[in-house]
Amino acid sequence: MRGRRTDRGSVHVGGVMRLFVTRSAWKQACKGKIAAGTLAKAAEKANLRLVDAEIGAHLYKQHVGRKGDFRAVLFLVTDRRCVVLHIFPKNVQPNIKGAELTTLRAFAKILADVGDAGFETLAETQGWKDLSDEKPETDL
Repeated sequence: MRGRRTDRGSVHVGGVMRLFVTRSAWKQACKGKIAAGTLAKAAEKANLRLVDAEIGAHLYKQHVGRKGDFRAVLFLVTDRRCVVLHIFPKNVQPNIKGAELTTLRAFAKILADVGDAGFETLAETQGWKDLSDEKPETDL
């Protein structure tokens, strides 16, 4: 499977996994000057189960940014797909809880039930950024 090309011509991150970033998460990444390679690294680490926190329902929280100044909430189906759902600065929001956590879990459940073809369509119609070709930053 390593280096396998999809029907859209992109290579999977780490050889097997598709990586997407929601529009709102991409805006926050740009605002926080978080490189695409940094997000790819966070996804690859999560895929290897090197996570900062497991939230449940295929959701993981990872430190991202130069000094870990930001947190990213990732939806992950191991070796298949990862979506960066939310990025937030840790000094503004120390954790995910309450209604936000409930909403993220409900959305993750929906994403988990979507097949591969439906997932591609969803990503395209929602304008998610496809980072599947992005090389993770080194020093995993």
